[in-house]
Amino acid sequence: MFRSALLFLLCTGVLSTNAQISETELKEHVYFLADDSLEGRLTGSKGEEIAYKYISNRFSEAGLSYYPSSESYLHNFKFRAGKKFGGENLLLINGRKIVLDEDYYPLVYSGDGIAVGRAAYLNHGLEKDYEGSQVEGQIAIIESALPKDIDPHTDEWQKASLRKRLELAEENGALAVIVINTMENERDPEKNYEMNIYPVGIPVVFLKDHAIQEEEIRKKPKVELATEMIQIYKSGNNVIGFIDNPSDKMVVIGAHYDHLGWGIEGSRYRGEDPMIHNGADDNASGVALLLDLIQEVKNKPLDYDYCFIAFSGEELGLYGSKSLFDESFLDTSIINYMLNMDMVGRLDYDERDLAVNGVGTSEVWIKQLEKSNTPDLKLTTKESGQGPSDHAPFYFNNIPVLHFFTGTHEDYHHPDDDAHKLNYPGMVEIGELILNLIEELDKKEKLKFIKTNDESSGAVPRFTVTLGVMPDYMFGGKGMRIDGVTKDKVASVAGLQKGDIVTRLGNQKVVDMMTYMEGLSQFRIGDSTKLQYERDGKTKEVEITFK
Repeated sequence: MFRSALLFLLCTGVLSTNAQISETELKEHVYFLADDSLEGRLTGSKGEEIAYKYISNRFSEAGLSYYPSSESYLHNFKFRAGKKFGGENLLLINGRKIVLDEDYYPLVYSGDGIAVGRAAYLNHGLEKDYEGSQVEGQIAIIESALPKDIDPHTDEWQKASLRKRLELAEENGALAVIVINTMENERDPEKNYEMNIYPVGIPVVFLKDHAIQEEEIRKKPKVELATEMIQIYKSGNNVIGFIDNPSDKMVVIGAHYDHLGWGIEGSRYRGEDPMIHNGADDNASGVALLLDLIQEVKNKPLDYDYCFIAFSGEELGLYGSKSLFDESFLDTSIINYMLNMDMVGRLDYDERDLAVNGVGTSEVWIKQLEKSNTPDLKLTTKESGQGPSDHAPFYFNNIPVLHFFTGTHEDYHHPDDDAHKLNYPGMVEIGELILNLIEELDKKEKLKFIKTNDESSGAVPRFTVTLGVMPDYMFGGKGMRIDGVTKDKVASVAGLQKGDIVTRLGNQKVVDMMTYMEGLSQFRIGDSTKLQYERDGKTKEVEITFK
C-alpha cells in the first residue's frame, strides 16, 4: 500500500500537458489513482468518485468534448451489488428456533418464500437419490458436497453442481431445501452474497452441523421455514470524452479505473485484517496511459473521431462497458475498432514481452502491429477477442478489438500492487506503439470484423482445489509456468518457486492452462499426488497434498 500527497491535484489542475507521452505524467496519474486515500477505487464507493472527478478534470484540461447527446463526461449505470437479509427469515425444526447467521443462513441461490412441512433426507440430492423417494410437498435435506466415488470426468459430476441439484429438488416438487455438510474435509458453502446469482424458485438455507443431530435429520422433522433476501443496487460511472474531427467513423480507446477496494471477491490476499488494494498496475497503469494518449491524439492531424472511455465496474463483471451496449449508448455502426489497456505497467525489464490479445478480430492487426512496434518490444499475440476485460463487450458487438497487457504477477489482486513497482519507461514504449498504430490506421478504410475461434468457448474443467500459485499467462512454452506463490498454500509448502514449470499433476500431463485445470479437476481436498516440474532445465518431482 502507498500514501502520497497528491489529493490537491484534483482541484488545482497543475498537471502538465506536453504533446508527448511523458514518464513524469504517467507517474503522477498512477500515484494519484493508487493512493491509499482512494481506498482501492471500488465501484460505487467514495474512492471511485474521487477517481472519476480526477479523470473528468484531466479530460476537461485536455479539451475533450462530451460524447454527443451527453451533458457531462459521466455515464451513470446501475448494477446489482449483492444481497442482504430481509426481515422475514425464520427456521423452526420440531418447534425449536434456529438462530439466523449463528446456526443457519440462506444461500445466495435462495428464492424468497415460506415453506412448512416434513423434511426428507435425500443424501446428495442426485437423480438417483429421488428413486423411490417422495419429496413433493416436503422440504428436501441434501449434502452440500458430492460423494467421493464420483469420477470428476463423468457427465454425472459435470451436471451435479449445487445449483443444478437445487433445481432438481424444485423440479421434484420440494417446497424448500436445507443444505447440510456432514462429510469430512469438505468446506461449508460460502454465503457469497456479493455475487449476482439468479435465485431458484424455492427457499434454500444452509444448516450448520452443530445445529442439528444426524438422527433428528433422518426422523423427518417438522420444519417451518421463511426466507427473504433483499437485492442491493448501487451505481457506478464511466467517464467518456470525445474528439470530434468530425468524421463518420469513430475509434474507442479505453481502460478501466475501478479496483477491489478493501479486498472483495477475487482478491488473492489471505490476511485476517482487511487491507486496501490500490491496483497500481490493475489498472491505474492503463488509465494513466489513456490520459497521456489524449493530448498526443488531439494534436495529430487525424481524420477519425476518437472516444476515450475510463470504465468502472470491470472488476465486478464488466458492468460499465456492458451498460454502453445494454442502453445503446454507443452507435456501434460507426465504431471502427476498440483498443483496451488493462495492466500495462509491469513490462519485464529483461524479456520485454507485451501481450496483445484479439489479433484475430481483423485481418490487418498482425501486419499493422509489426509495422507500428518499437524496436525493443516483443509482442506475444492471441487471436481471441474474448477475455475478462472491457474489450469483450465490443467484440461481442462485432467490433475489432485489441487488448494490451504486460502479464500477471505475484502482486495481482493483492494489496502490494503499488505505484512504485511499475515500469514507467516500459509504459512509454507501449504508448508509442499504440500511437503509431492509431496513426497508421487513421487514413485507412474501416476494418472488417472477424469472429475468432475462441479457445474459451469449450468446456472449462471444474476443479475444487488449487496449488496456490499465480500462472504466468505470458508463457508460450509447454507446461504451466508459475508467476507467483501464495505463502502457506500447497505449492509453497512443497517448495515450488516463481519460474518453476509444472509439467505433470498425477496422471495428467500438463502442456498448457487447459490441461493444468484438467489435472486439478481430478483431485479434492485431502488428496495426495505427485507433481512434476522443471527448474533450471532439470525435472523434479514432489509429493503434494491438497488442503
